[in-house]
Amino acid sequence: MTKKLILFYAKNKDTEGNPAMTVIELPDKQAEVLKARAAAQGLSLEAWLGKLAEEVASTDQFNRAQ
Repeated sequence: MTKKLILFYAKNKDTEGNPAMTVIELPDKQAEVLKARAAAQGLSLEAWLGKLAEEVASTDQFNRAQ
């Protein structure tokens, strides 16, 4: 049986004010690569993905300003 890493993140809030969640399913090999990258920086996968998302968001904002 192939396991999958399932990632959840809050994109918006639902009508009741609760975080609306998005689920991302990844094959084991991809999940292990992401976990290894996080560990190489001394971060949990959750913390590393949060840092990555912030970097991408700030780069996108910079590119839109030009």
